Amino acid sequence: MALPSDQLKLIFRKLLQGTATEEEKQLIATYLQQENTEIDFDLLLPYDEWAAAKADVLPDQLRKRVLSSILPKKRTMIIRWLSGAAAAIVITIASLLFFEQRKEPAQVVAVAAKGEHRSILLSDNSVIHLNAGSQVTFPVKFTGRERRIQLTGEAFFEVAPDHSKPFIVQTGAIQTTVLGTTFNVQAYAGDEAVAVTVTTGKVKVEADNRMVVLTPGLRTVYSRNNRSFTVGKADTMAVTGWRQNRLVFEDASLGELCKILGRHYNVEFKAVDTAVLNSKYSATFNQLSLEESLDKLRLLGDLQFRQKGNVITIKH
Repeated sequence: MALPSDQLKLIFRKLLQGTATEEEKQLIATYLQQENTEIDFDLLLPYDEWAAAKADVLPDQLRKRVLSSILPKKRTMIIRWLSGAAAAIVITIASLLFFEQRKEPAQVVAVAAKGEHRSILLSDNSVIHLNAGSQVTFPVKFTGRERRIQLTGEAFFEVAPDHSKPFIVQTGAIQTTVLGTTFNVQAYAGDEAVAVTVTTGKVKVEADNRMVVLTPGLRTVYSRNNRSFTVGKADTMAVTGWRQNRLVFEDASLGELCKILGRHYNVEFKAVDTAVLNSKYSATFNQLSLEESLDKLRLLGDLQFRQKGNVITIKH
């Protein structure tokens, strides 16, 4: 059975978009099972369309054939960033043959710069949502008995259930372990505290031979200076609001507020009189532009701002 290239192109495009009918799926499956069936996938459709496809739209065997066809001859990793106004999705594709030749899977470093968010789809279908000024390191394919990633900054995790492979988030000396759940980790370099908040499921957090177990609605804060945990109830909507560009502050110092706004808008705040940074504020910034946020601060604290480039000077 031979299929015209135009028909192949149409069906594969529908497969990638998730709109192919069962008859079309069966037609492709039968066609690929024929002996001596060769397809130049990189010529059939542009690489952008293969790279932009969701992880689960192609059967495993077909995915292997596509990957071996479209990967460069050097068999290096392909990282595809799909940019948006405030967020991006990273889809990582790699040749299985490439990893069979390595004892350890290659590592990917994904960064969300200041002023942007990124979402990363992992090989196990877990998703990491990175907040501004954050970095995560993870293997292209999870092997062994655990799924371990490294985080600096803040991220919200949607972990695909796999009871045989715990999902572990390493943030310096602090380790957060789950089997399948959703939770937020805030662990920026230079911050004295690391915070873990659970929205669904159960999470175990460990550091310095100490351990706490969190259930939905609970939050632990680990002091790097005191090497101790505190646990309490959390407003999970407020903690994870950054994913919708909603920043919530409750009795926060102006210094802390400016640090978070600085990451969010990719600016740097400087105070003429540093004493003003100790002032406390409660406010919500819901999908506001930088200018709108500064206007709100002016009203809250009788503050003045002067911006030059990405540096904002605060006067009281």
